[in-house]
This record gives sequence, structure tokens and C-alpha cells, in this order.
Amino acid sequence: MEKVLNEILSELKEIKAIQLQIQKEQVSMKNDTTLLKSAITHFKDGQQDKNSLIKHTLTLQIENMLEIKQALRSLQENNDVTKHLR
Repeated sequence: MEKVLNEILSELKEIKAIQLQIQKEQVSMKNDTTLLKSAITHFKDGQQDKNSLIKHTLTLQIENMLEIKQALRSLQENNDVTKHLR
């Protein structure tokens, strides 16, 4: 009887050790998940900043193109006026 009880006690100790190991792994996984979530948030924020910068750059390029177009139009109009005055 005592032998059976000792075996049961031994198995219970093994189960307890396994449970503790599983709990440690769960805590580690939880910490890893938290770090991953934080990294993803920073990545998304960085991507949004990058997209905003690209949008701003494109807007400036469009504005510059419109200014060049207007300047060319003014030059063409001045050229046409000069031709008519000759």
C-alpha cells in the first residue's frame, strides 16, 4: 500500500512540475505576445508616418507641376502677344 501511495505521490510531483513549466511557458508567451503587439503598433505608426510623408511629397510635386504649367502658359501668352505686336 505504501509503495502505491509513494508512486502516486511521485506522479503528482511530476504533474506539478509539468504544470509549473506550462505556467512559465504561458507567461513567456504572454510577454512575447505583448512585445509583438507593441512592435506591430510601432510598425503601423511608422508606416502611417511614411504614407503621410509620401502624400505630402506628391502634393508638393503636383503643386510644382501646376506652377510650371502656369509659368509655361504665361510665357506662351507673352510670346503670342509679342508676335501680334510685330
